[in-house]
Amino acid sequence: MPVTIAKTFRFDAGHRCLGFQNAKESTLHGHTWRLRLVIETERDLDAFKTIFDSNELARIVKPLVERFDHAFVVWSDDPLADRLAALAQDGGFAQKLLRVDFNPTVEGLVEYFFKTVKGQLAPMRAVLKRAELDAATTLHASYWE
Repeated sequence: MPVTIAKTFRFDAGHRCLGFQNAKESTLHGHTWRLRLVIETERDLDAFKTIFDSNELARIVKPLVERFDHAFVVWSDDPLADRLAALAQDGGFAQKLLRVDFNPTVEGLVEYFFKTVKGQLAPMRAVLKRAELDAATTLHASYWE
């Protein structure tokens, strides 16, 4: 019988989203993000009544979260991408400007996190069933396959 466990990670990051009618989304802004990963396994509970060591999940996800924490995420196709990169370089924080190949909406980011983490779980006999990302208390996206 499948059993699930979820773990939540928190980070602060800025972004700029394109393609919205509301100009507010295209401004440089940030959020305190909450990433929730739901893991499923077909294994029975062991003698300690566990299915998965959530510390192993943290070991996988922590470097990813640290890369995004206090970073600014920009789409490579953003007309401001090169100017933002030059500004980050001049300011000495180029390592915290993350260029991605997608529009960094909450939907795009949750898909990215899901696909990045999913492949790393296979050796642990666990499956990432769903990733959920909160950009605010009023904005939430989920991704699963």
